[in-house]
Amino acid sequence: MESLGSVLQFLEGKIILITGATGFLAKILVEKVLRVQPKVRKLYLLLRAPDAKAAAHRFQNEIIYNKLQHTADAISLKLVLSRC
Repeated sequence: MESLGSVLQFLEGKIILITGATGFLAKILVEKVLRVQPKVRKLYLLLRAPDAKAAAHRFQNEIIYNKLQHTADAISLKLVLSRC
């Protein structure tokens, strides 16, 4: 259990970038990080979509709704859309 404590301490205050945010492992990682270490400074999620509207839709439906519906009100979300 000591190793879990060190991971939690390591993540505290960090800025994390997760690519492929709608993928299977990324969804689990996002949910786990936000559930066990809400003191992460920033969490950037990179996802692919044809336009900003589709990106916002994928973010809401594939990441927030499926895994974080129970904690969505407790965390502050800011969606930044960019073209690549």
